[in-house]
Amino acid sequence: MESNQETASNSRTIAANVLIAFCTLAAVITFPLTAAWVLTPDRSMPFVWIVVSTALFLVFAGIGFLIYTKRTALDWRKPLLLLIVVIVGLVAAEVSAHMYFNYRLKAVGERTLDDTTGWRTRPDFQSTVTLPEFGEVTYSTDANGFRIAGDPNTDKIKVLVIGDSYTQALQVSDSDAYYSAIDESTEYELWAYGCGGFGNYQQYLVIDEWFDTIKPDIIVWQLCPNDFVNNDNQLESRSRLNNNNMWRPYLTEDGPIWRYPWPTNNPLYYIVGKSRLLRYFDTKLRLSTLGEDQSIEESLVPGTPEYASLSETSGRIFELARARVGTTRIVAFSSDTWLKEVWEEVLPQYGIELIAIDQELARAQAAGEKIDGQPYDSHWNKRGHEIAGGALLRALDDEPTAD
Repeated sequence: MESNQETASNSRTIAANVLIAFCTLAAVITFPLTAAWVLTPDRSMPFVWIVVSTALFLVFAGIGFLIYTKRTALDWRKPLLLLIVVIVGLVAAEVSAHMYFNYRLKAVGERTLDDTTGWRTRPDFQSTVTLPEFGEVTYSTDANGFRIAGDPNTDKIKVLVIGDSYTQALQVSDSDAYYSAIDESTEYELWAYGCGGFGNYQQYLVIDEWFDTIKPDIIVWQLCPNDFVNNDNQLESRSRLNNNNMWRPYLTEDGPIWRYPWPTNNPLYYIVGKSRLLRYFDTKLRLSTLGEDQSIEESLVPGTPEYASLSETSGRIFELARARVGTTRIVAFSSDTWLKEVWEEVLPQYGIELIAIDQELARAQAAGEKIDGQPYDSHWNKRGHEIAGGALLRALDDEPTAD
């Protein structure tokens, strides 16, 4: 009988020691100074992360201390059952988060996940909604996600328009988007594809996918200053304003890579990047504790290393595009005047014409015209698209500029 009691006592002691070791390791990892060292490049954390880290540290340290004081009399089955319940609960929460976000991204909404571009415009989508500042909007795409798709066998001049959310144009109806001016012309056959959040490399991948099918005579490339952030994983990781918090391909000097926008490259990057649950909380915590004046955009000014990298990163993408499309005419414009000097430096190197649609929009706005949905939405309204479309059509009608 004593032997059985000793065996049971030894089993409880072994189980207790295992649980103590687990809690000690967890407490060390969640200790604020350790967490700051692992999680952040500058060894510091936002206040919210400090509170969460401290709370977890106290929980694990407290449980470990309690088990240590009761280890000889501990019924190991109870803490083991508790541990199993916690693990099963976390797994269930992760599975539920995957199911929820995959449903949102794959089954509903104007975008869907994609293995080539990270995400893309949902094909065969139709909706009619009423938006503040924009009114009733009817939006639709064809079987390939194009807002407008022409006939590849036409004798007209074929124009492929590519861009981000300004080209996806969820704020205006199909017939009111800026490229409708091209579609209404008897001279051109039009294809228009835009996807919110796309950087220039993702836009290039769409060009690459459809270039041989459409064989466009002209490519219209709608640019936006946030492209500079979305083209660079480290810049996007440090952005509060233009961080999509999605896996996407980036073009680096070593070639294409897939990454999640996370400030540091450590084991937790892979855990957070693959976990829907942790990504959700990470996004909420990081973005809620980072002010607009702390976002990387504030550093994109001449004289900073971040600014100096913009030309190299974007130039790499446009060099690839030029090699892919050969001598095809490329006309580009930016939806905003910010950082336009970088476009002016980079694009001519690859024979890409930059037209001043942003200046026409700025003049209209200075004259008192409302061209967007502010304060609700900064994207163009119907009038903004009308101005942009008119300027674009005039530019296409002009003779191409010399390289």
